[in-house]
Amino acid sequence: MAQPEHDLSRIRRPLVYLSVVLTCATFVVPIGCSSTSKMAKPLGDFSSATSDTTTTTSSVLSVVQAVDQDSQAIEAAKNPPASLKEKDVHPIFGPNDLLQRQLALQSLATYAATLKSLSGVDRSGDIQKSFDSLKTSIDASVNTINELATDSKTKIPSGVVSGLVSLGGNLVKDYAAHEREKAIRFALERSDATVAKICGLLADELSPGMPKIYDQLETDYGTQEEAADKKYKSARASALAEADSKLKDETKTGAPATPPDLTPYFKSFAVLKAKKDYSLALLKSLASAYHKIAEAHNALKIQSETGVKSSPQLRALSSEIDNAKFLYSQIPK
Repeated sequence: MAQPEHDLSRIRRPLVYLSVVLTCATFVVPIGCSSTSKMAKPLGDFSSATSDTTTTTSSVLSVVQAVDQDSQAIEAAKNPPASLKEKDVHPIFGPNDLLQRQLALQSLATYAATLKSLSGVDRSGDIQKSFDSLKTSIDASVNTINELATDSKTKIPSGVVSGLVSLGGNLVKDYAAHEREKAIRFALERSDATVAKICGLLADELSPGMPKIYDQLETDYGTQEEAADKKYKSARASALAEADSKLKDETKTGAPATPPDLTPYFKSFAVLKAKKDYSLALLKSLASAYHKIAEAHNALKIQSETGVKSSPQLRALSSEIDNAKFLYSQIPK
């Protein structure tokens, strides 16, 4: 009669073991259980979208520079100088100007990537290493930006630089073991206002009403449109004069006059108009993307504090950068 009791104990032990495993998987007990941060997916999405935004912006600034150079050549042709001197060329961006912006954009993307990396580490040493590495990277970028600013034509807004300093300095803190979620929450809380400030300044640079980028690009395209119109009018006048001459000869020879072909001029103007429309729309889209980065960051902060999902803001950000990438792909290269 002792056998049933013995069998019951054999059954009970596996059930107890299974209960421990399920408890570990369900409640993510830190001791003896590996886990993934609840913020892993949204932080990964945020990092990806921020990287896409900053990378596209760097490419667009090069397009802005190229359009500006073409417009300067057109202006110079109106009153050709006796000789070509470097002082007569006034680009919207010099090498120092573009590099300053690229470094600032890189730092913002690195910050987002660091948040993503935090979601995959548990140990306090790894957490601190991530923050220390980010601070080192941002400090190096800030030092280089400040050096470049001494010989800069179009300096990056000073608030971006001071914002980057705060972004790196905000994150230095010692963490005890198994405080990953706290570290993520701390980083998002401490950096939220700074990220909003940096993104706001970057957005302003790309928005209508800012003379150095959007308005200058609009002006440069206007210069090119005027030049295209002038070429068209000249070609049209020549073609009409030629047609008139042939018409007079037609009465003598009987050969029909060939109508002037101005198609290439229309096509050239249409391509220029498309480039202008897509370029200006792209700048507006990127400006919107930076505002949405700030909104998504704030939503991530709230999610880390309360659990309210940041999905709507992250979807809006992803949609905006997809729109920006599409617009960039449509610009005739």
